[in-house]
Amino acid sequence: LPALVGALVIAPYGASNTGAVIAVSAATGTELWRAIDPSEYTAVVAEGERVFVVSKECTLIALTAATGKEQWRTPLRFVPGGACTTSPVVRDGTVYATIMARAPDGGNGWPDARYVAAFDAATGKERWRYRPPHVEYRQGAEPHQPVVTDRAVYFAGANALYALDRATGQPLFAPVLLRRAIDGRERMAPLDDLMDAGSTVVGATPVSLLAFDKNTGRIVWELPGRFQQGSLSLAVAGSVLYFQGGLDGAPSLPGTLHAFDMSTGTRLWSFTRRSRDPDWRFGTVLPVDGGVWVDAYAALLKLQSP
Repeated sequence: LPALVGALVIAPYGASNTGAVIAVSAATGTELWRAIDPSEYTAVVAEGERVFVVSKECTLIALTAATGKEQWRTPLRFVPGGACTTSPVVRDGTVYATIMARAPDGGNGWPDARYVAAFDAATGKERWRYRPPHVEYRQGAEPHQPVVTDRAVYFAGANALYALDRATGQPLFAPVLLRRAIDGRERMAPLDDLMDAGSTVVGATPVSLLAFDKNTGRIVWELPGRFQQGSLSLAVAGSVLYFQGGLDGAPSLPGTLHAFDMSTGTRLWSFTRRSRDPDWRFGTVLPVDGGVWVDAYAALLKLQSP
């Protein structure tokens, strides 16, 4: 994903071949600078006059937005191997990302662990790191992309929700473990696709959407259905949640977008766009001025609420 910094659009091109972070004029599209070879999983995020990105070598790098000049770099991988899938999040002078390192109580034969870590945005110095414990994995759960609010860092790991104090990295409540009936028997229900939804954090398992209270982790509501994690096209505008998936009692074809009122628990509408590809799904959903811009099959659509 790109970042807009003043009159610049700064975007990563990080395919499996050699790529670059590229800055162009928002007004003309003229390229102004290009810098490091980014990871194919990273977004470019910005705060003030700095932008932050993860390189293919799994290094977190800060660049000057105006020129692309490197300010600092810090490694995120301290053990060999393992895919570097992290993408940075920045808020109030701190950058958050996941790192790969040896578990402190591990030895030969132990899997390497992944941590959520916080770094000073001005210097790259690590402030804290946290390894999420899990009853099923001695090295801990693998943390997914964090959601950062004014107080906390929330993230999913395996079938659990975690919440950390943003300043200290200490847990705010015990991990919320999820077990649900999947394919005919109760099992661990992997959680993913977290999103800030005001007073709650919304996430998805393969069989439900859930909203968790930010202060306690209590499940506020749960919406049953069939959901493909990583392809939910989640977006929030006020009390309305937009998503795609097989919602019970509603159209469930691929390429179906739903609007759900979280305050009343009611489905507002569903929209299906048929295409030549039977497995096609919507991309990014962006609510703007009472409507919803949708990345659709070979088209950009604007949907207006009824």
